[in-house]
Amino acid sequence: MQSILAELQAAQRDHQLINIYQAAHDVVYTGYVLFLNESGVVLQTYDDAGLQDGMVYLRLPIIDEIEVDSDDLTSMQFRMQLAQDEHFITSFQFAFQFVAAQPLLPQLLQQAQVRQTMLMFVLANDERYLEGRVHDVTEDTVVLQLFDKFDYTNQALLMLPQTQIQLVEFQGKELSLETYLLRQQPLPTHVLPQRATTPTAIQTMLKGAEQDGRLVALGDANDNDMFFVGFVNTVNTDSVVLNLIDMNGQFGGYVLMQLSELNSVTNQSDYLHTMTAFVRRNQQRGLTKQPILNDERLFDPSVDLFRTLVQQALTFRRLIRIRTSAWEGAMVVLPLAVDDETLTFRIFESESEDDPDQMSIAFTELVEIAFDYLDLYLLTQELKASGEL
Repeated sequence: MQSILAELQAAQRDHQLINIYQAAHDVVYTGYVLFLNESGVVLQTYDDAGLQDGMVYLRLPIIDEIEVDSDDLTSMQFRMQLAQDEHFITSFQFAFQFVAAQPLLPQLLQQAQVRQTMLMFVLANDERYLEGRVHDVTEDTVVLQLFDKFDYTNQALLMLPQTQIQLVEFQGKELSLETYLLRQQPLPTHVLPQRATTPTAIQTMLKGAEQDGRLVALGDANDNDMFFVGFVNTVNTDSVVLNLIDMNGQFGGYVLMQLSELNSVTNQSDYLHTMTAFVRRNQQRGLTKQPILNDERLFDPSVDLFRTLVQQALTFRRLIRIRTSAWEGAMVVLPLAVDDETLTFRIFESESEDDPDQMSIAFTELVEIAFDYLDLYLLTQELKASGEL
């Protein structure tokens, strides 16, 4: 632990961008050390777009590695500079203050109780990520009022020793929106999900959502844990285009899917209520999308949308993310050639290390295309800067 502390002290002294790797969890935190002592560290964190996104407190024993020089950090520095140059929008919170000579966690919990802000906790020997507000705090214990944005019935009080808390995220964009949601009157109440699961019912619900502008969630038939949230842009007899909404309630690009790839469409749930509140809050504050994104595209439902989008990407040399019926996982690709039967593309990102650099598939294997989203723009700019695109 002393070596971890020494590395963190050096990073704080030199104002060095770092990655923190945990011993028991896969989440990596990128940012700058703000406060540090032998009880823990508070890091100002950045998201994948290079934008400041709140802070995280970690106990030192849960840290496995500190990274100060890597391709990932070089990429993040590029994105942080690009975010400044392109005037990406973000929201800043009044920062928590800490006395470095005193234990950090009690200070965090006390300030959070006063402000009644949402926090995300990781506890010892617990795989869950718990979200909630501090209901009460003593010298040794804390009582949390839990909140589950997916199921409003899960709002129990949890009392635990402070020593069980290993990590706390606070003041990030999503947590700040949840704080706003729970300050509204009346408080959100549980609703029974309304879900379509048969082809006819799915088509009907999508058509209805297209007409009334209601937020929906699309369930992926190939992955029960995977779903898309957004507004129906266009739907026809075999496919749908969704204007995606990300977890912060902002525009997240577009996805085109074959209807055969859906196992459900939901137009009412606690999570959709949460996301609708996030979208409305962002509309009030003028934070609906990043300035380089276009959320006003329209699509002709009478044409083959898959072939149209691939042809556009080919013509304008645009990256797209695709999924096929024959290959597991998604790939970020640049179309190189297309004819009546075959699509040939260069692969820039893939979930499998075994995929070749270039591939040809039967066009009919194409089942999903995601495009015009922020990470794709950032990757495009990185590849152009390095001469790879």
